[in-house]
Amino acid sequence: MNTDIYPTLGAAIAIFITIVYQAYYMYTGGSLTGSPWGCLIAISMVVGEPILRTALAVTTAKSCDTNEIVLPLSFGWLSHAVTSLLPVLAGVRGLMPEPEIDCQIVNMKSGKSRKNKSWVLASMVRDLEKETDDSVGGLNISVYEAGKVNTRAVGDRCPYTLTNFTFWVQFVPITVVELFRISHPKYLFQDSALILLLVFFGMCLSILTTQLSAWRAEKFTARADGGDKNVYALTRGDGHRHVFIIRNCHGKALNLEDLAVAGTSNYDWFGTGGGYILIGTTLGWLAFTVVACHLTRGAALLFGVLALGSVSNIITAACPADFFRRVAQYMNTLPGAYKRNQLVIKSPCPIDLTFRESLSHGNVMEALKNLETRFPGYGEKLLKIFFPTQPSPEDELFWANAKAEINREHTRGAEETKDGNNQVHDEVVVEPEELEEAMGDAATPTSSSAFLVGEEQGSLQKVAEEDDNVAKKNQGEKERRVIEGEGTSPKSAYLKSRRRG
Repeated sequence: MNTDIYPTLGAAIAIFITIVYQAYYMYTGGSLTGSPWGCLIAISMVVGEPILRTALAVTTAKSCDTNEIVLPLSFGWLSHAVTSLLPVLAGVRGLMPEPEIDCQIVNMKSGKSRKNKSWVLASMVRDLEKETDDSVGGLNISVYEAGKVNTRAVGDRCPYTLTNFTFWVQFVPITVVELFRISHPKYLFQDSALILLLVFFGMCLSILTTQLSAWRAEKFTARADGGDKNVYALTRGDGHRHVFIIRNCHGKALNLEDLAVAGTSNYDWFGTGGGYILIGTTLGWLAFTVVACHLTRGAALLFGVLALGSVSNIITAACPADFFRRVAQYMNTLPGAYKRNQLVIKSPCPIDLTFRESLSHGNVMEALKNLETRFPGYGEKLLKIFFPTQPSPEDELFWANAKAEINREHTRGAEETKDGNNQVHDEVVVEPEELEEAMGDAATPTSSSAFLVGEEQGSLQKVAEEDDNVAKKNQGEKERRVIEGEGTSPKSAYLKSRRRG
């Protein structure tokens, strides 16, 4: 469990005990009888949950400098708390909302595509589409380079400025009303203190929910690229004008295929402490709603505070990153905007993206051909998405030639790599000491020239031995003839006749 939330947790428990005690005391005394505004508060706590969930998805798991982002009091907190118990009891992840738009991700190396299920990537596509020029029909292909995960929300400090500003502004009407009632004792009643306690208690519950570690675990569960420099394409498919190619250029850049899966994998809620926090906040929001709907006086003020927070959440959830960028640029022009406090938007996305170039054409096929010419292999991977049927003969010839050229490049690259390895191997075999020894031996009789002389002498000796063998063989043949009487001399005939007799 995050130790930073311990003070908030202790404050929430103390305020909860105080609220229960005072509400019970006032209820038994007949002071809590309910009002129409109290009924509206009860209804508002169970409506608007999708807006609140999206606002939480935008602002959580991020930090702006040293300031934490928290959401103000608004409608829908009780409904969100009860819904959050489903993944807790099931032991899976499920805090994030469903993707806002349907899109798919394509691996530009393997050509494999899959449907995106990540809210982060869908939100990123939506924001990038808002910032891309739509004046050109056909297809617009934007190339980005991705770095590591951005540690800020939808911008640098604007969401912090909006949500936290609303968070603290909610104290203003409460404080003004309390000061007015203290200065005018005839307007002082017990409900005012209870309203102030309810506001403090609701803000503590909001802080506990936004600081859960499960938000980061669910939003950014993906392997790091690890230097593979993978390339991905994000698109909404055929019929849409935009394709965003993201090239990983950082070793800590995320594998976007892993991020797109966003599976309901197991999560140890109670081991991390998040399960206990969500169960406790659910009980807290239930008590908040029960007490608020029984308020006799001051319920309208509390309802106004909740409505103000809901307006802030709608802006946070609906407006794209470009809106916050324009707000930041305007705030930097105001008097007193010192350089150290300037609002700078580094990236519109949770992942740091750097724009490199754009390829656009009024004809989709021509845009893909331009992409293939600029980045060989990229256009061919997207061809099946935008042209699932058979292309025309001319286009088919172009893509066949492009594929053949890529194969030739791969073959040439493999041969160059092989030759380079062989060359490196040869260079490694000839050690510097061996090379020096060989150069020293060249000046001595035992060098390569001496080796040739020795080889020639061996050949001459072999020839001489063969001649001796032939001579011995002739001599033996001659003696055989003499013994057998094959000779023509009288002495030979005499010796032969005598041996027979």
